[in-house]
Amino acid sequence: MSHVSQASVTTPDGEPTPLVPTTYGEVKGWFSAYDQVLFDWFLTRQNSGEGQPGDLLELGAFMGKSAIFLGRYLRPGEEFTVCDLFDSPATDDFNVAENRSSYPTLTRRGFETNYLAFHEALPTLIQAPTSVVADQVKPASCRFVHVDASHLYEHVVTDIASSRLVATPDAVVVFDDYRSEHCPGVAAAVWTAVVTGELHPICVSASKLYATWGDPEPHQAALRAWLEERTDLWHGVDVIDGRPMVRIGDQGVVAPEPPQPLHPRRGRNRRRPPLRPAPARSPLAQAGQGPAPARDHPRDRRPQPPPQGLTPSLPLIRGIQHAIPTPRAPSRPCWAPHPLTCWSARDSADQHNGVRRRMPHHGPDSTPDHGPDSTPDHRPDSTPDHRPDATPESGRRVSLWLWTSLGLFAACVPCALLVVEKLGSALSPVPLVLAVLAALAGYVLAVRAVAGEWFGQRPGRSRMLLWSAATVLFLGSVAVLLVFRPPPPPLARMSGALDVAVAGFAAESGRQDRQVLDDVAVTFAHDMAARISTATGVRSYAGEAPLPLAQLADAPGGALEHKTARFADETNAEIVVGGLVREDRAGQITLRPAVYIRADQIPDSPELTGWFLGEPVLVARGWESARARAQLTGELTRRIDALTQFVDALDTWRNGSPADAGRTLTALLDAEQRHNDRGFVPPDLVRLFHGHVLEDQASGESGPSRERLLEQARSDYLAIGPDSPTGRRAALSLQGNAYRRAIGPTHSCKPGTVRAAELAQVSKALRVLAADHGMTELGRLKAHVNLAQVEQCRITARAVKDDGTVERAVATVRTAPDLTGASDLRAFAESIAAVNAAGRGDPAAAVDRIRAAIAQGQDPLQRAIWHGLLASWSFELCDVATGRTAQQDALTQLAAAQQAGRADSALVRRNEEAFAAELRRAEERCGKADRTDRTDRTGRTGNTDKER
Repeated sequence: MSHVSQASVTTPDGEPTPLVPTTYGEVKGWFSAYDQVLFDWFLTRQNSGEGQPGDLLELGAFMGKSAIFLGRYLRPGEEFTVCDLFDSPATDDFNVAENRSSYPTLTRRGFETNYLAFHEALPTLIQAPTSVVADQVKPASCRFVHVDASHLYEHVVTDIASSRLVATPDAVVVFDDYRSEHCPGVAAAVWTAVVTGELHPICVSASKLYATWGDPEPHQAALRAWLEERTDLWHGVDVIDGRPMVRIGDQGVVAPEPPQPLHPRRGRNRRRPPLRPAPARSPLAQAGQGPAPARDHPRDRRPQPPPQGLTPSLPLIRGIQHAIPTPRAPSRPCWAPHPLTCWSARDSADQHNGVRRRMPHHGPDSTPDHGPDSTPDHRPDSTPDHRPDATPESGRRVSLWLWTSLGLFAACVPCALLVVEKLGSALSPVPLVLAVLAALAGYVLAVRAVAGEWFGQRPGRSRMLLWSAATVLFLGSVAVLLVFRPPPPPLARMSGALDVAVAGFAAESGRQDRQVLDDVAVTFAHDMAARISTATGVRSYAGEAPLPLAQLADAPGGALEHKTARFADETNAEIVVGGLVREDRAGQITLRPAVYIRADQIPDSPELTGWFLGEPVLVARGWESARARAQLTGELTRRIDALTQFVDALDTWRNGSPADAGRTLTALLDAEQRHNDRGFVPPDLVRLFHGHVLEDQASGESGPSRERLLEQARSDYLAIGPDSPTGRRAALSLQGNAYRRAIGPTHSCKPGTVRAAELAQVSKALRVLAADHGMTELGRLKAHVNLAQVEQCRITARAVKDDGTVERAVATVRTAPDLTGASDLRAFAESIAAVNAAGRGDPAAAVDRIRAAIAQGQDPLQRAIWHGLLASWSFELCDVATGRTAQQDALTQLAAAQQAGRADSALVRRNEEAFAAELRRAEERCGKADRTDRTDRTGRTGNTDKER
């Protein structure tokens, strides 16, 4: 059975001449870059070496995009056959509906024009249903078959059977739309053939299934070896009923060199002269009307003059064009469902591009004459409308009203979203932004269409005013949405002393199911509430808290820290916990619990505020196993005990009981060392605070006990490695420890009481830490404050002269950004600057600086000391009233510290006695000075009277 070549046909004379594409990209169709790469690989492999003999076949061509691509691989002596209905009538109602909805602009002439722009001759064309292919193509003759025809199940089953009959044993058969949601018939037919064992898949892309009726293993082996060398295509292997299948996806692949036009043109979309009509009929007509005449060779076609009487004169065309307004409409196929709308859009586009339609010429009483050989145009968008009022102007009015309605609807979308939210349906930011962008796109299209219809022939100022008004209208609608949008509902606030807020868990790679992570967080909160003290409240905020927990994998700081601080304040949670989920390539999942340390929990170390990741927990069976999730939440709940002990120790230390806090932290370290008992809090963080607590205890001791406590704290700092998240902070604490050891038990920097060499080493190390950008910004500020403190001590001890280091360090802290905990550091820096000014003999400047410290400090014990210094320097200036008030404020702060457990009654009593004695001395000294001053003024007055 031989191939049957069908000659070209001519579409009706009323149809415009198709545009000739000048690049492959101008040919309409759906052909992805990596499917082009796969076509190229299969066909090149067939053509390489000895090659695989056989022809090429395509069922379903549309405008010829894939056919043009396939035609490049046709070898001498082979035949390329293309079968499509094109603009012929379908054989059943379902196919008619499919063609009308999906291919309203498809014509054979459009296909031929596109194909001949890239190839010298047309392929063998069968303009008929694909069911005739088995009768028209020689059996077992095709090495490559591309099936992209009807999407109806019955038709696809026939196409599959036809492809088996015409394919060679090792042929590659490609099925399009095997998984698309709008083509369930294709999926059902193709996978049925696979399941029955007849069709053997080789590989699949997002839109095409590549298969063979023979053995797929040689194809797959070569394909996998080729894919291993490519980085722009990912691939994996699935097993279906014991048979492997390669899955292929796009990772930035670039399409192969596209087919090049035979005659490149400088201008775009020039029109090809009309093809000479051929007498051949389609195989549908051949069934009852004898053999088809031989087709003309494409090279023998020459432009033919139009039939007499069908082309109006050029002046008449120009007169019609000048008489009808020519709005600026985009040149694209018409997809509108209404025939009048299609007429208007298509004619507007052609007029804009300078296209002159061939119009029938009639006498005043004649009827339109389409010529003896003309055939009706079956495209839905060119179906004639026989209504008496069917005029282009009415079509324009319908189009204008449709576009205007779309524009008004799009402009009202933001306000409609506001109404939705006002009614209580909160919208997340992503859908909200997508809805506004979609409305904006429709709005721009609508305004553009209206501007073309009404303002196409008006001055540019009119169009500019229209666009300006449209822009103001849409922006005003969006502004209404943003201004009047209701705020998000507040988070539930807890009222306990040690309440725990579970912020949720985040996936590091973003591949985990968000709902599963939220469910784990809720279960964890529930189990934790049953395990810890009843006085502690536990609540899960998973799904409510807008915390970007995925940033736990990044460097500390940033948006996560600021948002967590606001979250902790809003919920009043003492403890905030979360976690980071990670899945490796093998599919194993680990969870790293994390805890947030609040600034008010560590007033002496505000630079440590932030998130800290604990030791990872392995999820052995994955999230899918309920038992694995239960084991995970059980392990997290067990670890929460250590966390509550840690937070309780910080609270105890903050309330003035460093010895009790030290015992709790020591127990946590012992449990970690002896039983490898891991908790939410990293061991290095526990060691760091254990050292701080020991130093706080040492401040109230003297002699050997003080030295022993400082040495134990030093050991804690040295046990923290430099690569630990707290490593740099431990280095800073180590220098603070060395400073305490260098000034001795008197806590004084008087000459002869300090170790000057050790202070010099501390100062040098602090300069390095202050310039270390590996530390947090708050950590560097702490290093500057400590440097100012050490340098002031060296100046007081007369070990060095004041070279301005103290003032420069204080200025750095003073101008730093407003970070969490920075106010306490600024207060301490101002107090050092006050001491420095007093040492220079400038008590007025010292008073100003100590007032600044009092205004920013929050610790009552520290504020009591600063009020005492203010009183002393005020007395030095003989400002007794200010000094007396400062002493009263100092005693008030001491009483608050005593109530908080930070000071005892003996300390309060000693300060009361000291203040009373200082006040008496100041009154006596300043009183004598006042009397002496009055006597001097009186003497000067008497001498002046005598002179008079």
